[in-house]
Amino acid sequence: MSDWLERVADKFSLRLGTHNGRVLARRRHVTVEIQGIPPHGTPDEKRAVWATLLGVRLGIDRITTTYTLELERPTPLASDKKHESPSLYGERRLWLVPEATIPIVETLCDEAVCTRAWCQGFTSIFVTAWKKEWHIFALPDFENATFDAESLYEFARYSLFNDERTQKPRPHVEISPFGKIRRYEATDGLMSSRGALMPDYDWDAAASSGCFCVPSRDVMIVGEPTVRGDERIYFEVAAQAREIWLNTDFPFAPSVFKMEDSAFHLGTAQWHGLNARPNPEIRVRRI
Repeated sequence: MSDWLERVADKFSLRLGTHNGRVLARRRHVTVEIQGIPPHGTPDEKRAVWATLLGVRLGIDRITTTYTLELERPTPLASDKKHESPSLYGERRLWLVPEATIPIVETLCDEAVCTRAWCQGFTSIFVTAWKKEWHIFALPDFENATFDAESLYEFARYSLFNDERTQKPRPHVEISPFGKIRRYEATDGLMSSRGALMPDYDWDAAASSGCFCVPSRDVMIVGEPTVRGDERIYFEVAAQAREIWLNTDFPFAPSVFKMEDSAFHLGTAQWHGLNARPNPEIRVRRI
């Protein structure tokens, strides 16, 4: 078993082992067999594997949780310390994940997960970090909820954007001949999710028809051109993103997105020079 696989499993609080050539993931007295793990020598293979392990963690927490919606507090209490106070928008965050994560969760918990499409290959889920659990919102939860799917999305997005207990990561700023390149990094596992906050997350770049890329789960790169819409900075962002994508433990997406004042769309493939590859088929079952 590779050091990389052990690092990723540790990030998701999973203990890996093998039995008769099978890879087993354990957490909370639950054991899951994982079949079809690829050699994970390429970023695409690595993404498929970590997306699977994330799905295993979320699935196990879903079937073993003691969490209920009644435990969510919509507003702070007077007795709360600042770092303990819940967000004014609730505790549930929007997480951006590879689509491959979803069938893993649904296989383990036998429930449909509430999702919202982001772009091809990626989707939003809604997760509450409670004690040491990651509680993913599933469709049956709406039976006891006082909100609908649209409100869930809006509040989870606001919660991620306005979380008062964590500061917005301060970017490393590089001045290029064609504008500014800002590199945001965080170790909370949500830096890539902040891509779903665009264009609001970096309005200056959006107003200049800039671009952004989330090559890693922990890194987002934003380009703000000096001249509105100057595509030369897109190539610079793509070059940095490619380097990260090829070397990170958690590759996310090498694609560069072009921003406008109130929207963004996937840019041309020539900016990043990488072709999408099909995801390996990885299967799981509880044993």
